[in-house]
Amino acid sequence: RKSGFLYPTIGNTSRSGYEISTPYYLNLAPNYDATLDPRIYSERGAMLAGEFRYLTPGSRGQLNVEYVPNDHGESDGLADTQGDSRYLVKFSDRTLLWQGWQFVGSYNHASDSSYLYDYGDALSHAAVYTLGSNAAIVGGGKWWNASFGGTIYQNVNPFVTDRGLPYRQLPYAKFGMDVPLSRWLEFGMDTSAVAFRKTGFVEGQREDIYPYLAADFGTSAWFVRPRLAYRYTAYQLGSDYQDYGYRGPLGNGAITPFDQKSPTRSLPVVSLDSGLVFDRSTTLFGSGYTQTLEPRLYYLYVPYRNQNNLPLFDTNVMSFDYWQLFSTNQFSGADRQMDANNLTAALTTRLLDDSGVERVSASIGQIHYFSPQKVLATDWVRSAYVAQLDVQLSDRWRLNSAYQWSPNTRLTDMAAVQLQRRLRTDGIFNFSYRYRRGLLEQYSASVVYPVSERWRLVGSWTYSVKDRQSVDALAGVEYDSCCVSLRLVGRSYVNQSYYGFGPVPKGGSLDRRDNAVLFEVVFKGLGSTGGQIDPLLRRDILGYQ
Repeated sequence: RKSGFLYPTIGNTSRSGYEISTPYYLNLAPNYDATLDPRIYSERGAMLAGEFRYLTPGSRGQLNVEYVPNDHGESDGLADTQGDSRYLVKFSDRTLLWQGWQFVGSYNHASDSSYLYDYGDALSHAAVYTLGSNAAIVGGGKWWNASFGGTIYQNVNPFVTDRGLPYRQLPYAKFGMDVPLSRWLEFGMDTSAVAFRKTGFVEGQREDIYPYLAADFGTSAWFVRPRLAYRYTAYQLGSDYQDYGYRGPLGNGAITPFDQKSPTRSLPVVSLDSGLVFDRSTTLFGSGYTQTLEPRLYYLYVPYRNQNNLPLFDTNVMSFDYWQLFSTNQFSGADRQMDANNLTAALTTRLLDDSGVERVSASIGQIHYFSPQKVLATDWVRSAYVAQLDVQLSDRWRLNSAYQWSPNTRLTDMAAVQLQRRLRTDGIFNFSYRYRRGLLEQYSASVVYPVSERWRLVGSWTYSVKDRQSVDALAGVEYDSCCVSLRLVGRSYVNQSYYGFGPVPKGGSLDRRDNAVLFEVVFKGLGSTGGQIDPLLRRDILGYQ
């Protein structure tokens, strides 16, 4: 490695205009280096960016800084930044403290909520609404893990206030263990203690203790897995807790003020998972396979507890999918535990080739409720049918799909299809369809097409049926040799940062299209001069490398 100028990066975005950067690499020592990156934005002025990386026997980390002494671009949203100095700081570190313990930390901060909207990598990143910073001491052994730390958040959506931020966790402590008591019996525990802070909302501490005893009986042809758990959750709310209240399931409905400073919840969680595995030899298209048939029954019992007097610090309803058929809780976080008296019936079949590779897997399942779910506020007798199908009949073709149909509404709740075709040695074609009732319906296609040994065309396209327009389109070209890679990519997309919020950005359109173009040079062994295109292509083109 040698110090010196790298090739410049040239680009253009709707928010910042033309961009030119001239990075200079500093090879300071074998275990640390730096890059200075002065930039000029035609619509906003000058920026000085820098990166510093270090690696020692006990730690490694990276510091990135961007500084704009005088921004003369237009402002959108709630922050007026014209004429201000602006900056972005990102720092991460991982340091070994002693055997089994290490410090893990990150600090991310922007000068204002509009910074990423104005200067963010329009090519490589989707809308970012928060910046999180965390510091923790983490450790673990053969049967246990623990962490102690704190997490804070900064709002970087210029069209909303800080009310939408997650709670700060200052501090938190977590401990988990899984101890085998015998060949078939295991004892475990998941515990946490967190202090939640958020201005204008109810604050407090929460302790969640969740021990369990689990057994695993079976052979390759059958299994029975009983599990007995007990969950105890206790709160200590702030002195002004009566100024706040419960708004129904996850924030909806009329307000009911909290009437306990130290509410608790305790309940057992009992489950029994069982299944059989049948197999036989079969042939398909002249090839031999092993076909399995795997029926599965999963029973779950959790008694109802009224939880209206418990705040919602970090809890949301999780998206329903196939694995939720076998979950003890459809809520993330510890503030809500669903009640249950239900039985899941599922069936899976697989095709395995002679080398043991799974070529086809098809599953379908449904939950039968013996009593209404009060915490989730549903009185359904049955859940939606959930099915998934994965097919890989050759190394060049792959199909993944999922489908949910509700007998309660007689409507499709969710559908997803992903088809991939490998082209030549390094080409890819992807097609996908995504549907979730009432939320989205989108078609997507992406391609990496080898024109020659060194040249490739890349592209992706996403169309929203709901919006009746293309919401994201990308096209570019790549050149790759033994020593250098060149990439030129353009992107046109609908910026959705402000959907549903106010005020309306300048121009008065809630679906304003932003555009970005970037040219990038990558020296093999030195790294990218811009670092923006590769993450974009990996995100938008499944299988890109």
